[in-house]
Amino acid sequence: MSEGHLVLLANNGKEALELLAKESTPPGIILTDYSMPVMNGPEFLAELERQHPKVFAKTPIFIMTAGGDTHLLALEITGFVKKPFDLDELAKISELCRG
Repeated sequence: MSEGHLVLLANNGKEALELLAKESTPPGIILTDYSMPVMNGPEFLAELERQHPKVFAKTPIFIMTAGGDTHLLALEITGFVKKPFDLDELAKISELCRG
């Protein structure tokens, strides 16, 4: 469900960084998982800030997590999405970020 958005999919943070390096237009929102193979969410955020500081600073970033939210407090993110969730919840977040 893309809701009219261009959606780029990556299996892990490393793939996401590779996709971002190829894109000429910065994303409108970033949704990442906390736990992923190869490069997890927090590692992805650290590399995103290092490699693409403008994207990191200007893009709303949400993390999906099945755990509690206390482990997210130290991360510089816009918010989190508790798993499981439904796609309508994601669509609402997207609309809020559009302003």
